[in-house]
Amino acid sequence: MNTQMTINGISTTTERDSEQWEWFYTLLCRKRVRRIAYDHRNAHGRLFSCVAKTLKEARAKRDDYWRRNP
Repeated sequence: MNTQMTINGISTTTERDSEQWEWFYTLLCRKRVRRIAYDHRNAHGRLFSCVAKTLKEARAKRDDYWRRNP
């Protein structure tokens, strides 16, 4: 799913057990690099957000976070 993730800085991920992501480019040591912004709202309505290199890495960060913070 690739959507506009925020409106006025507020996440649009409102449904429980849903995720959204979008790719963006940024400069890192004067090199243009591609990153992914990722949001996930769990079944209890809590939101997890991160930035990662790949979608797989973002989902791994999400799983690790929910494992440590149930």
